[in-house]
Amino acid sequence: EEEQEDGEKKVQGGSSEEAQLRRHLSQQLRNTAQRLQEEQQAHARSREAMQTLRRQLTEAHRVSTRVPALETTLQSRAVQHATLTDKVAQLTLELQRRLPAHAHTPPQPPPPPPP
Repeated sequence: EEEQEDGEKKVQGGSSEEAQLRRHLSQQLRNTAQRLQEEQQAHARSREAMQTLRRQLTEAHRVSTRVPALETTLQSRAVQHATLTDKVAQLTLELQRRLPAHAHTPPQPPPPPPP
């Protein structure tokens, strides 16, 4: 009878150890599943960041290919501006030479309107 009780204790002890092992493995499985989910979310965020970077790089490349043309246009407009400024200065001098001296007086304000 004693041996049978010892055997039952061993079986009960074994089942307790098995339950503890099951709980431990179940917890490990939950932890692993959580880590996997976190890694999948991090991967999705990385993928989105890469797509954003690709779009930005494409846009930067598109803009950079336009820079030389814009520089040429800007230089051309600067030359045009300088030419027009010189022309205005020449015309101003010519106008001052042709106008009589009294024309150089500042214009008078218009008379006030009648009440």
